[in-house]
Amino acid sequence: MKTPMTHTAGFSLLELMVVVAIVGVLSSVAIPRYMNYKEKVYAANCLLLRRDIEIQTQSYYFEHEAFTPDFISSYECPRGGVYTWSSSSIDEPDFGQVQCSLHHTSGSQQNQSDIAAGENLIQNFDFNLVDRNVKRWAPVSTSQIDGWDSNTGAIEIWKNGFLGYNSPSGGYIVELDGGRRNSDTISQEVETEAGRIYEVKVTARARTANSSDFSVGWGGEDQGTFSPPTNGWQEYTVKVTGTGDPISLSLSEVAGQSNGLGTLIDSVQVIATDAYE
Repeated sequence: MKTPMTHTAGFSLLELMVVVAIVGVLSSVAIPRYMNYKEKVYAANCLLLRRDIEIQTQSYYFEHEAFTPDFISSYECPRGGVYTWSSSSIDEPDFGQVQCSLHHTSGSQQNQSDIAAGENLIQNFDFNLVDRNVKRWAPVSTSQIDGWDSNTGAIEIWKNGFLGYNSPSGGYIVELDGGRRNSDTISQEVETEAGRIYEVKVTARARTANSSDFSVGWGGEDQGTFSPPTNGWQEYTVKVTGTGDPISLSLSEVAGQSNGLGTLIDSVQVIATDAYE
């Protein structure tokens, strides 16, 4: 007679290792999200407190025709920020704003918190808002292109399908090399929230190998240089951080490759995420 097999209760070492690994992965995702959520709650509560100070101060002014900053001492930022008046004019009480050393003014914080995760902050991200009928290609003045600036005062715009290059977005294409003398740079100012993480996404391809590299700049700091392929479009992603002030996003032709055969750019995006530093 065969002895029946028995199963020992408990977990094997392998099972325990798998459980520990799963817990580690979940923690690496859940804990940062929880911390980001807490920071958003702190910022929202701070905003409400500052608005309360402003409303009480305005009500006091309308009743007594005098400005008093006394209300500010009765409130405290939940994250330990220091409250001060960014404006305390007796003549213009409606415009007085309480500023937090961590969360800025109530007005700016409200505007920034309205930006949802996934929102693209770039104006004219696909270069289709051009006040000119480009039949094949043309250097177009930046005054005729919504949102964008250039170090040369113009941006080379291609019509979709020119020289066989088809735009994934179905509109115009930018060539990041308008001449043989200067390395072309296109740029746009982006409104940011302090500590918030953004994803810069650039869809590009090369005309010829070793002649179409480009770099991404954020606030004047180089974020990397990329060499797109010649056989198709590729999307490149760079993570950057906001400061609470407008920041210049730039795409630049690499010095030494200014030969009229530059990077082709189809679209540029700056996507707000739900992550904060």
